[in-house]
Amino acid sequence: MQYMFHAQPMITYGEGCSALIGQMVQKAGVPANATVMLVHGKNVKASGLVDNIEHSLRAAGYILANFDKVASDAPVEIIREGAAFAQTHKISAIVALGGGSCLDIAKAIAVMLSNEGDILNFVGMDAVPNRRNVVLATIPTTCGTGSEVTDGGVVYDTETNRKLPFWDGYAAPDIALLDPALLTKLPLQLVAQTALDALAHSLEAYTSVAASPISDALALGAIQMIAAYLPKAYTEEPRVDDLGMLLTASTMAGMAFNRSSVHFGHSIAHAVGALAHIHHGAACALAMPLIVREESRALPEKMATVAKIFGAADVDGLTPEQIGDCVSERIRSFNESFGIKRWGQYGVTEDQIITVLQYIAQDPITQMSAQQIAPEAIAAFLKEGL
Repeated sequence: MQYMFHAQPMITYGEGCSALIGQMVQKAGVPANATVMLVHGKNVKASGLVDNIEHSLRAAGYILANFDKVASDAPVEIIREGAAFAQTHKISAIVALGGGSCLDIAKAIAVMLSNEGDILNFVGMDAVPNRRNVVLATIPTTCGTGSEVTDGGVVYDTETNRKLPFWDGYAAPDIALLDPALLTKLPLQLVAQTALDALAHSLEAYTSVAASPISDALALGAIQMIAAYLPKAYTEEPRVDDLGMLLTASTMAGMAFNRSSVHFGHSIAHAVGALAHIHHGAACALAMPLIVREESRALPEKMATVAKIFGAADVDGLTPEQIGDCVSERIRSFNESFGIKRWGQYGVTEDQIITVLQYIAQDPITQMSAQQIAPEAIAAFLKEGL
């Protein structure tokens, strides 16, 4: 067996730990009086989540340059604007506070600062030539991204209407702060959708041809935690500890898929997201029943384990197809309990299916799946959900 595993950032977990950001940046070697670029969205600023971060950085002696133009799906235009902003302000560090798109934007800006050329020049696997020359810290405000610990992200090329991954060890953050208190203001729907995104990360990492004993342990642990804690956290007044377990599971899922990769579920979600602009977590959740059903053909023992986590008692002795049907129905029911609808209710139309299939056919991450899924099966699955 051969495998690759990479775990880059220093991870700190704890309620209120985001207030340590100033001293963490200091410890990473950024001198006082340097300029730190703070990347976040306007909604995060309006919620008050930025205030303690700013206070901590100023207390450590840093000058702040706030870039608040974060947008969903990490459009390349925003990344280019952010890179120009960073160059103008001669920044020495980047601190990203937000969801997956925010963290991906910050990573992409850091890559452009350290390398000649546009972010689209670095799309693909291990295509970044130079190590980042600015410190990068990530502080997630959702329980689904995993981007705080991964080697790259996904950017949206608006000209081709495609979501494209850039993935390189040189893009990984230096610091990740996991503060569950930041999730208490997250709308209930986003708690569910982001946690289901983390579940998709875990399931796809677990069924990847590049899975390893390390990634399997992290993926399986994350699946168990999400199955146990999402129902507890899906309430109007969730306990911080329950949100913290989802946040931890999300980070574990990110570590699991960092080098083992996601595959068909995310390919479908990226395609549908680019066309219908469905929230990424919802799109991943909708794809999961198909993924687990098909992966059972190649990995029945792994899928039987997943079925048991979601409450199936009598899967021993079933055929791979029967295990697939069982775990698929369990995942579908789990999704529905958190308000996940059907493809058609999110704006997906039958006319879009052929474009989705074309997108998937060109997406290299599908090769990471232990079980190749026929276009006809994907088309039938999408039509069934309209």
